[in-house]
Amino acid sequence: MKKLYFIAVYPPQEVIEEIKIFKKDFALNYENSKALKNDAHITLFPPFSRELNWKVIFMMLFIKSIQIFLLLKLN
Repeated sequence: MKKLYFIAVYPPQEVIEEIKIFKKDFALNYENSKALKNDAHITLFPPFSRELNWKVIFMMLFIKSIQIFLLLKLN
C-alpha cells in the first residue's frame, strides 16, 4: 500500500475549537459525522503518493506552501 501525503495549514488551536462547535452542530442537524473526523485545516496540496524521490518532492511542496502562507499573511 502506498503512503499518501498532503500539505495543509492548521489555524491556531482556539480557531480549531470554534470550528469544532460548528462541525458538531452540522453533524447533528445534517447527520454528517464525517465532518468530525479531522481538525479544521486548509489543504494546500491534495493527497499524493510518490515512490521515487518522494522526499525531494515533499520538500519542494513544503517550500511552496510556506511561500503561499507568507503571501497570504502579508496581504
